[in-house]
Amino acid sequence: MKGRHLAIAAALAVLLAAQAGWSAATTSGTYDETTYLGFGRALYRSLDGALLAGWGTAPLPVLLTTAAPVFAGSPSYPRAIALARASAIVFIAVPLVIVIYWTLLDALGATAAATGTALVCLSPNILAHASLATTDICFMAAALAAMAALVRFLEQPSIGSRALLGLSLAVALAAKYSALSLFVIVAVASFAVRGRRPESAVRRAVGAVALAAGFFGTALLFAWMLLAFALAPWGFPPIENVRLPASLVGIGRQLHVQMVGEPGFLLGRRAVGGWWYYEPAALAMKSTPAELVVIGAALVALLGRWRGLRPRSVVWRIAFVVFAVIGITNRIPFGVRYVLVLVPLSIFLAADWWFERGDTGGRQALVAGALVAAQLVSAVSIGPHYLSYFNRFAGGADQGYLRLADSNVDWGQDLPALKVELARLGAKRALLSYFGTAPVDAYGVEADRWDGTVQDHFERWDWVAISATNLDGVFLPGDPFADFRALGPGARAGYSILLYPTERDDVRRAMASAAARMR
Repeated sequence: MKGRHLAIAAALAVLLAAQAGWSAATTSGTYDETTYLGFGRALYRSLDGALLAGWGTAPLPVLLTTAAPVFAGSPSYPRAIALARASAIVFIAVPLVIVIYWTLLDALGATAAATGTALVCLSPNILAHASLATTDICFMAAALAAMAALVRFLEQPSIGSRALLGLSLAVALAAKYSALSLFVIVAVASFAVRGRRPESAVRRAVGAVALAAGFFGTALLFAWMLLAFALAPWGFPPIENVRLPASLVGIGRQLHVQMVGEPGFLLGRRAVGGWWYYEPAALAMKSTPAELVVIGAALVALLGRWRGLRPRSVVWRIAFVVFAVIGITNRIPFGVRYVLVLVPLSIFLAADWWFERGDTGGRQALVAGALVAAQLVSAVSIGPHYLSYFNRFAGGADQGYLRLADSNVDWGQDLPALKVELARLGAKRALLSYFGTAPVDAYGVEADRWDGTVQDHFERWDWVAISATNLDGVFLPGDPFADFRALGPGARAGYSILLYPTERDDVRRAMASAAARMR
């Protein structure tokens, strides 16, 4: 990129980093971040990659984000999380901006690059996960880089472009095992583009599958190398005790979880394995108005012609369809983060459709400016609580906990806000049901934990604080807080912890009901 474009890309990267840093500095460690800190310590200190395999976690984001806290000695939990998040922003979020800007610049020019990247840098959902030391943004950055490399390989086949594609696919698989979908994209896109050459369909299919299989073998070996060539028990009959490469075991664990399913919450309903429309509904409720417009334009592009397209357009279309199908079949209804890659892909498709229409530069600039301005309003309206964003059509962030749970709204991130809110309320003794793995006292929150031993004498507490995911009864047997959902909270900590004053009779009755259900 030339100097001017480097300056624009750098400015956009700073924009994203500043917002992500704001969120990172004002929130507590999320559910997965605590686990990944433990994985990082095990991997760096004892080369124990089997632990990650047992959880189906890919090694790259753990290695990138936990190096600083591990080598900092024994920092406090909040300090370790802060170091991990700073690493995530620098080593993962900033490269994401560069990848998106370069992809759009190379394909569609400066206006598309600036507009599309700005939309990403102001997306509340992307900002939320860019501020966390987890796996989702790492996968997004690696997947988009792999698609850019695939386009280059299809346009200019050579040893160099093949090597670049192989490396990018290896990085993507090491980022998250969801990257299995990329090898499907490689095979289908290769078959489609090779279809313009004079050879039989069978030969094209065999060549495309062989290409993807070869890349997969290399990527599997790369991920295993990052796991220190650890061996782990397969864990499933009839060979549950056989020790296999940790990367292969990790993929097996992820596929097993998909088969079994996980508990989910959607619009007041709970189910194990979720619903086929869970991700589309989550995306509709958590996308900004600007993103909804862009997704609509992307769908229009998908319904248009598929013949005679350039390789980049073919790859983007196939990728969108593949990730959309994966979202519909996903049985882990934890959050929109599982299909978050559809946001930049929608931007690519919409930009490709819009900027190829031949509209005048003035009209392009007007539409681009309007979309970026609308996206800016959405980001400003929710910051720094980006994780809990819901658009106005879904009732806004205040109503988010009634629509979705878990990482869509509440991942244990609002302990600092809870401390501030309890002080503002003058709470003398609070009772807390917290969904998260962060140590509550590490963030200065003084509260008794609500467990099965709390059965009566509710006058001991003047406020009850309940995390939204617990309030929705997703993972708690008996749905103990069902009666609280009908009550209006007296206060909130961020948008993920709701507080109820025990002086209210209806709150006392709900507490008694919750205690009985816990018994």
